Amino acid sequence: MQDMLSALTVTRVRSVFNLLSQPGKTMERSSRPCFAIIYKYEGETEYECGGRRILSNRENAVVLPAGSSYTWQVRKSGHYYDLEFEADATIEGILSFPVGAEGEKLLRMMREAERRQNLRAAGYKLEGMRAVYSMLLLLLGSQRKGYADASHRERIAPALDYIAEHYNESIRNDALAALCGISTVYLRKLFSRITGQSPIGYLHTLRIAKAKKMLESDYRSLTEIALALGYADIYSFSKAFKSRTGLTPTAYAAQCRGDTVGAIHASPENAK
Repeated sequence: MQDMLSALTVTRVRSVFNLLSQPGKTMERSSRPCFAIIYKYEGETEYECGGRRILSNRENAVVLPAGSSYTWQVRKSGHYYDLEFEADATIEGILSFPVGAEGEKLLRMMREAERRQNLRAAGYKLEGMRAVYSMLLLLLGSQRKGYADASHRERIAPALDYIAEHYNESIRNDALAALCGISTVYLRKLFSRITGQSPIGYLHTLRIAKAKKMLESDYRSLTEIALALGYADIYSFSKAFKSRTGLTPTAYAAQCRGDTVGAIHASPENAK
């Protein structure tokens, strides 16, 4: 899908914003009216679109096509740039680009585009369109580099498979590295490059995603959920859940039920 960007024709630049996201904030978007390039140079946001989960952080920029529908949730608070533009292309799904070291260059481009828009000097609209094309070219370049990541993903595939099957057990980095036949240091490096997270961070993200589904379904006690996911007790589970969602498990469950009163008057066990 990324290759479709090369045939995209920009017709208008709408805006460039520098925004601050708040942890735990969740929003659903239906049929975006325009394209957007999002670069979250601080913190982390997770998008979900068509069953795919995509991370937006300093290592990964995203393009949100016009007409796309998705949900997003702030995992870690931080600043990000949102450049919105109109184009004559049709693309389905969110596009992700591993910018890596090119992130600094993309950040400078965003800042300059915002500065020119704020000044509104002669020719700023044309300059804005040129900036969008420059950013798209940078992202396409990062995509070509990203093809090399396919082989790296194969290197950590045994670790990914093991986490998927044993997420509710105690897992150590050195054990995962041994499965992959690489050093622990190299394992962490590849994991960060491919998934945007450390191996243990990836494990907790998977656990919390499952916890949310459990909390959204028929009621289970927090102790049952914690133990089912591999946490020693509800306290460590609640701490991990809140750090990634901004809410306690009880508050999240109440939010799903539309029961704000229940979140306030929860039992001591469920209130942790």
